[in-house]
Amino acid sequence: MEHYQKAKEAACRVLLNSGVAVFPFDIVCLAVSNDIKIFKNTNMNELRDGETAVIIYDGKEWYVIYDDTIPSREHKRLALAHGLGHKALRHDLLIGFTEPTPKSFLRLTVKQIHARLSIPQEEKEAEAFARHLLAPLFLLHELNVKIPADIARVCQVPIETAERQAEILEYYRAGNVPVCELETQLHTQFKGFIEKYCS
Repeated sequence: MEHYQKAKEAACRVLLNSGVAVFPFDIVCLAVSNDIKIFKNTNMNELRDGETAVIIYDGKEWYVIYDDTIPSREHKRLALAHGLGHKALRHDLLIGFTEPTPKSFLRLTVKQIHARLSIPQEEKEAEAFARHLLAPLFLLHELNVKIPADIARVCQVPIETAERQAEILEYYRAGNVPVCELETQLHTQFKGFIEKYCS
């Protein structure tokens, strides 16, 4: 649960600092405003079969190369949010652009994201960050959005991500997930959106 809380707080900070006040928001604009360069794989030809994104840190700059041929806009949003998560969480990636080492390129597949396979702690944190950035619990609670299909529609996330957030939302509503001060601040930031959605 510690990795989840750390990731949730980092996602809240990004949302607060960006001034985002509506959902769904433009994840590309958010990533670019956080100094991440984004490239489509059709222009780079970097991804291996089954990969949705590669996150690269070259010692100075962050890059995300994503599979722009995936028909699902939701999976593209998740891949970009995941990449932003590595940067926001200040993951210590090994440097290597032309001569990659196992950690210099963090490779991400749809199977890994949704099955939560035996993946490093950093990947779990980036996954939790992406879920909370795109579908924050406080907002789902305030909008009274409970079922995965509605979460997926409102937040434009893959159904698997929505299912996971729906599970955690039950704990949140029962008071078993700590609320951080940043969520209280976000509530103020999203007040107009929440009122409009609920009216």
